[in-house]
Amino acid sequence: MTFLETDVQSDDHICHDLMEDITAIEAKAADSREFTGNAHTVNISQDGITIKTQFDDSPDTTYTTGLKHFREILEDWEAFILDEDET
Repeated sequence: MTFLETDVQSDDHICHDLMEDITAIEAKAADSREFTGNAHTVNISQDGITIKTQFDDSPDTTYTTGLKHFREILEDWEAFILDEDET
């Protein structure tokens, strides 16, 4: 997923912040949250996650998934980048 490589990169703080945003949405403490990175914008709502490329408006550059699945992706990416830091 290009979003992870270009926007999150090796910053585990971004992973953590996005997971906190998901928790806030799930707890209904917020209706929606948005993250704008280097090349993508992430919209988080009760309906799920939408990741849009900032520089291309074609429909095939938009990715959608559920809150749980996106959290799992972030957890896996965080484990990967933290493992890379240890080597």
